[in-house]
Amino acid sequence: DIFVFKECEYELLSRQGREKASGCKGVRNVLDKDSTDRWAKTVGYWELEKEDGYQQSFPFLGDALRCYDDFIVSCRGADIKRADLNLPEEWVIDSEAKCPPVRCNVQLENID
Repeated sequence: DIFVFKECEYELLSRQGREKASGCKGVRNVLDKDSTDRWAKTVGYWELEKEDGYQQSFPFLGDALRCYDDFIVSCRGADIKRADLNLPEEWVIDSEAKCPPVRCNVQLENID
């Protein structure tokens, strides 16, 4: 079988594989090993768990990571650190911690 991913998703999956020790903050991959569906068994989906216990599922890792980052920025505001984010390269963070971070104008290939 061949599984096709968008290039940006493949890059995130590759990066996540290299950084397996640290993992993704607030996001986990859910596989169904008993499924007859090979996608569910091999690729699965991404589940976001927020600090308030709310869960949400995403088909793409990038969408789940961005949703978590949005959530954590909305909770912590100006007190956020680059290490708190999954995709810190997508944010402009005030070094003096006076203003909340804002997302950079990055082109998100997952969004049409």
